[in-house]
Formats: sequence, C-alpha cells, structure tokens
Amino acid sequence: MVNYRFILKGIVSLAMVAGLMACSNQQEGASTKSNATAHNDEQQKKAEKESVQKTPENLTETDANKTEETKNEISLEKMKKVGKEGFGYVQVPLDWVNFKDVNPNTSYQISSKDGSQIISINVFKDAGKDANEETYANIVAANMESGGGQDIKGAKVTLGKYDALQVYGSYKEGTYFVVAWVFKGEDGQFHYISAEGPKENILQVVGYVEKGGWSLK
Repeated sequence: MVNYRFILKGIVSLAMVAGLMACSNQQEGASTKSNATAHNDEQQKKAEKESVQKTPENLTETDANKTEETKNEISLEKMKKVGKEGFGYVQVPLDWVNFKDVNPNTSYQISSKDGSQIISINVFKDAGKDANEETYANIVAANMESGGGQDIKGAKVTLGKYDALQVYGSYKEGTYFVVAWVFKGEDGQFHYISAEGPKENILQVVGYVEKGGWSLK
C-alpha cells in the first residue's frame, strides 16, 4: 500500500490547496507521480520547515485573491444541512442537489446543479483494531493514485473540533482537484468527507466543508 507521511502542520487548508494549484500551473500537462518513499528524520524536518513557509503570502496573486473571495462569499445563511444517519452531515448551498456517481459507491453525495462541484460523505468499514486515521488516509491516497490522481499530498489539519488527516491531489493535468478529510467522530467511527471540483471552484467547495463543518447529527 502507498504510504504517505502526514507532516504538514499549522497551515490553513485553503492555502495548501492553493499551493497545490500553483504547483499544477507550473507543471501543466506533465505526468507526475506521488513520492511514496519513507523519510528519515532529517528529511522530515526539512519538509516541515518548507511546509510552514507555504503561507498565503507565498501564493500567486491569483490564488491569494481566490482564497480571499472564498472567505467573503460563504454565508451559512445561504446554506442547508444535508447528509445521512451514521455518515454525518455537512452544509452546502441551498441550490445543491443529490448526486449519483457514474461509478457506484456507498457515499452520500451532493453537488452543484451542473454537477461540477461535489461533496461526498461516508464512514469507513472497520480495518482492524490497530487501524487509525493514518491507516484510512493511506487507503484514500492509494485510491486516489489508482484513479489517476497526481501530486498527492497529506496533511494534519483541524475540521471544526476534530483533528483530521487531509489527502489532496489533482486530476486531468491539473484542471480538477479532490480534497479529502479523514477523522474519528464521537461515535468511535472513522469518517470521510471529500470535496471535488474544477480548478476555478475547488477553493470554494473546500470552504463549504471548512466553514460549515461536520456533525454526526
């Protein structure tokens, strides 16, 4: 199984996704492979040092503007609570509709009316008594890679009151992005949320999840 190191700390998730978008801009059309090699302590410290420098100030002007626009545009007054018992609930815009993926899966999915922006929620099947967030995050990362994901990265983040692992990557030569959160709920189950959409909308979709949060009921 692909093994990703979750070493990014203390970074706003929107900024991380914007950083990935900037990276895709520089490598448009190039086929990239995620680095699944284990890091030694020195490499990990170097990666952490580099990661904390990826602040909004270091983003391109366009990405920084998109991040600011996302913060301003999201209003919970224009959102509705959706979800499924056992999977949990999130907030999405009032005009979003139920979505049915062409590849059948067990997730509860909802999308923008044109189907270009999608949020999925699910709960993982038990992977054993020793399984933790990283176990399930690695499953997500491996699924992304097998599905054509590129430049897949992992991060430690918070989603409301929950400590989560985030896995994110690009598709279709950097024109489409998927961002996933893996965390343990108060029910003792490991939960999954993903936000996906085209390059021009992904920061907004991520913002819906981050600002609206997740709740079990």
